[in-house]
Amino acid sequence: CGIPKVEKDLLSYSVAVFGCERGGAWQWCLSLLGEMQSGQLQPDAVTYACAAQACTAAQKSGAASAIAGQMRANRIDGTAASILEEASWVLDGPEMQQPVALSALATMAPKQVNVYKYVAKKATPGDIDSVIEAIENFAKSRSWLKIQGEDKKELLEKSLRAGDRIVEFGCFVGYSSLCMAR
Repeated sequence: CGIPKVEKDLLSYSVAVFGCERGGAWQWCLSLLGEMQSGQLQPDAVTYACAAQACTAAQKSGAASAIAGQMRANRIDGTAASILEEASWVLDGPEMQQPVALSALATMAPKQVNVYKYVAKKATPGDIDSVIEAIENFAKSRSWLKIQGEDKKELLEKSLRAGDRIVEFGCFVGYSSLCMAR
């Protein structure tokens, strides 16, 4: 059994830097930031903030100041602490603290569980387009979903530009979020 190959993209680097920050591995945070930048990947605000916070916690003020300078140079507003505080609310929800088994959700949200099972079976892991297609196929062949399909996708694609920051409230099955992430 080998280690699966992970695509070196913004998400995988961001998760790695977050983990290193939580583990107090400030040197790894700096190494990963350098690797991102040499690989032509632009760190986002949270990635920079995690690295800066790790350096601050390790009392490496020079490294933390250098990261703050990179953040300013890349027009990222706010301090590392304020950025992490804004991002932390995602992890504060009860479902993130104590995940619920899928079988327990089946009685509360049967349609959503069925969509999940269908997508897990039909879509290619890591391929957003195949997930979107599987959700649309479920809506056409199995059960009506409140997703607006092609019309909503087309509107989103015309409205969004690369680099736009988006917050979606009231997500049903994540269809719009997937379309926006693409």
